[in-house]
Amino acid sequence: MPKVLTFTKSPSDNPPNELTSAQLIEKEKRIQAERAIEAKKAAAAGKKAAAASAANKNAEAASAATIAEAETLNNLSQLEDDQLEQNLHNELNLELRALEMKKAHLANQLATRKRAAEQTQKLVEAKRKVAEMQAEI
Repeated sequence: MPKVLTFTKSPSDNPPNELTSAQLIEKEKRIQAERAIEAKKAAAAGKKAAAASAANKNAEAASAATIAEAETLNNLSQLEDDQLEQNLHNELNLELRALEMKKAHLANQLATRKRAAEQTQKLVEAKRKVAEMQAEI
């Protein structure tokens, strides 16, 4: 049974500053996700400011019971905002994990194809040498 030689590529074979298309896509997705988080935070801050302003105006014009009700509404609004932010964060984490898994899968495919190409090249070289040796005989 013939031996099959496998070769691995050392990390020094790849230029350190060169990004693959998958890395560029992942980087762009992260930037977009960060922008989405910032936009949600800004929107939440606007809602909080509007809710706080409305709560303050209502509190000045209302009795003690109305003040307590406004604080409760403000707390509920805060909880909703926190929950929305947490949901967005969880969603983005899931997307990131999926992209990282896809990246790992593509990296494995690429490594496999490179190994196959190297082995094919070695086989071609070996066949060429055998043909040369047979031609000498």
